Amino acid sequence: MFSEHMKLKILTALLMVVSANATHHEMKANVWEAQCELATQLRKTPGQAKAKLINLIESLKNLNMMKLKLQVYAAANPRSEYKDAAAVLAAQANKLLTANLNIAAGTIDTALRATAITADIAAALATPITTIASAAGRSNYCLNSKAGSGAANNGRNEIGPVGCRELELDTLENTNGMDAEAINGEGFPKHPAVSGTDRQGQASQCGTLTSTANPTNAAGIKIAGGADIFKMGYGTISVVADDQPNTPDLTNLKQAGSYGTVNIFKRAHKVSLELRQIRQPKKRKKEKIY
Repeated sequence: MFSEHMKLKILTALLMVVSANATHHEMKANVWEAQCELATQLRKTPGQAKAKLINLIESLKNLNMMKLKLQVYAAANPRSEYKDAAAVLAAQANKLLTANLNIAAGTIDTALRATAITADIAAALATPITTIASAAGRSNYCLNSKAGSGAANNGRNEIGPVGCRELELDTLENTNGMDAEAINGEGFPKHPAVSGTDRQGQASQCGTLTSTANPTNAAGIKIAGGADIFKMGYGTISVVADDQPNTPDLTNLKQAGSYGTVNIFKRAHKVSLELRQIRQPKKRKKEKIY
């Protein structure tokens, strides 16, 4: 028979376990859904960049062909009453061709920078979510379902459809870029900051974001403020207290016309707007030559 002292020790240990488990919250859907949806929007950039470059190339080809046809006509028909007009139009086509060639380098630079930066951020947004999702076993989970908290509301299978998955090349087929409501002049309006317990999901489910007191002699990670902030994905998720993941406010990256101190999020926003604003060559009627 156990002594009263031993019973007390066991009871205390059990209470400590229960208390510890109760703080093992998984991540609420409002956290991962915003991350995944923004990743999806950013991954539309390569298709938009591809379309802009194709249009530029087609414009250059068409202007060059127009110039050559007019030059050939003028040379082959020296007695034609339209010879001088053809020569003038050929010169005008060459002028437009030169102007488009002059902006081509800037267009290519913007397209490549936009593709590189947005792809980098998209991966930074999606990877922490897929990592946290994979940290659970069969009997627990680390991401709340969009349906809310509850023993059966595992959100692991919901993250892929909204964007937290490997890049698929069919994203190049989308040539329109980000949805209009996903980006504006100030930032990414669907990605506000969320912090503290607003990010806590079901309790007693996942200890991935739970700190250890002393990481030098105990398993786990150190989570605290100051220099001990635990960050993932360039700070797309940061944790300063157990089970309380924070995400940055990406809605006001540009304030009063200025980005201030530039970071990776501001670069992504800036170059996305620059790509969107690239002038597309106008489609001209066949009977007109400018």
